[in-house]
Amino acid sequence: MLRGPGLGNATVDRRPGSGVPEVPLAGRTHAGPPLENPTMNEQVRAWVDLLARLLLAHMFIYAGFQKILGYAGTQAYMEAHGVWPLLLPLVIIVELIGGLMILGGLYTRVVAFLLAGFSILTALFFHTNWAEQGQMFNFMKNFTIAGGMLVLMAHGPGRISLDHRRSGDRAG
Repeated sequence: MLRGPGLGNATVDRRPGSGVPEVPLAGRTHAGPPLENPTMNEQVRAWVDLLARLLLAHMFIYAGFQKILGYAGTQAYMEAHGVWPLLLPLVIIVELIGGLMILGGLYTRVVAFLLAGFSILTALFFHTNWAEQGQMFNFMKNFTIAGGMLVLMAHGPGRISLDHRRSGDRAG
């Protein structure tokens, strides 16, 4: 906490080199990130982060298993859309391993970025027949998933994750 003339006990936002003058932060007791929700309990935040990763990861894991079970049909679907069917093993690996890594919070930022790109490519290759309502919905769904993955990339996996454990930061 910084004190100055006329500031009393107010916390001051000091951003070195930003050209922003020191401004008292009314009612704030810290100068944390501006988008941080100071009212959310850290334990609740940790569980919400885990739930968010579960919701983002489950579809990739499920889709990977479904592609294994319906391998021949998936190959034919890929070929019908002009995608080389020999890429299917790679697609399965990306979905299964990528989904599991997101779920566990391992290399989360990199994997989230890759799955965002995967989701966008999937939309562009397989869901561009917008005359069919289902295809338009799947196109938008894939872009929405990509957006969620980019938020995860920017935010990180949270405290209940292998990334957090690997960092050695047990307190925060």
